[in-house]
Amino acid sequence: MTDYKLSAFKELIHPVSLNAFVGKSILECCGGGRYAPLTAPYAGKVTVADSKISGAAMSRFSGIGNIKTVEADPAVMDLMEKFDIILFMEAGRVPDSGKVVLNLIRHLRPGGRLILMAPSREGALSMLAASLDLAMYLLTAGRCPIPERTSRETAEGWLGDDLFTDVSVAKYKGSEWLASGTLKSEPAD
Repeated sequence: MTDYKLSAFKELIHPVSLNAFVGKSILECCGGGRYAPLTAPYAGKVTVADSKISGAAMSRFSGIGNIKTVEADPAVMDLMEKFDIILFMEAGRVPDSGKVVLNLIRHLRPGGRLILMAPSREGALSMLAASLDLAMYLLTAGRCPIPERTSRETAEGWLGDDLFTDVSVAKYKGSEWLASGTLKSEPAD
């Protein structure tokens, strides 16, 4: 792992530190397990759940014994376990992100931390990013979907005061929302 990747990851999870990952069970949802090799040296175990896990992702995990993969629809999956930390760094980039967030909350232990990143609707850089998203969609004949741009209110709503404490929502590089919170208690089904 390069220092640059680890440094960038630390920015993404702020205000949470890597010490919070030590010995913990981590669920990384969507994104093909991009961050699993960075969290695995700290975590007790890492589960990567995505609707499709590529061979390239699997090769990144080879030789790392505490990473397991599960192919499942993140909006309806039931992994039959609770996790200490859940990373959903593709919020807004997958269909029904709100439904995925609600399902992930069901997989989070009370006192556990949900960390997510979503494309921002607000700001000039967001407008430029939205234009680039449209260009990629057109250039790839629709194979590269246009992510849903998320408002600050939506990101805050995913981590509502009724369920979460220590909520942090901050702009990242002018075009993304980084949000995290600690689950207060067991959510109602």
